[in-house]
Amino acid sequence: MKLKPVWYILEIDRPILMFQAFGLKEAQELKKEQWLLDDLRRLTSHGAALWDGESKLMIRAAMASEAAFSAATESSAEDSDELVLTYLVPLDIEDEDRARATG
Repeated sequence: MKLKPVWYILEIDRPILMFQAFGLKEAQELKKEQWLLDDLRRLTSHGAALWDGESKLMIRAAMASEAAFSAATESSAEDSDELVLTYLVPLDIEDEDRARATG
């Protein structure tokens, strides 16, 4: 029987992103990844950085209501070995990309 991944939430004072992992130990490893830490410092929501580089990063299992939200991304994640991050906050970069494309 193939193990199914579980949805986890990364919080920085509030839920920031959702991802799948095969257990809490694997999920906890994500918050040590330098590429993610760099992204969390660089990305902004409503003009504020998602992470200040000092606040505690917390990982927890997603609640049933949060996991239900992920149904749209689950099918694409199941077909791939790649990590799929679902941001739970609006990212300002989307607006910047749209402005560059239309500008």
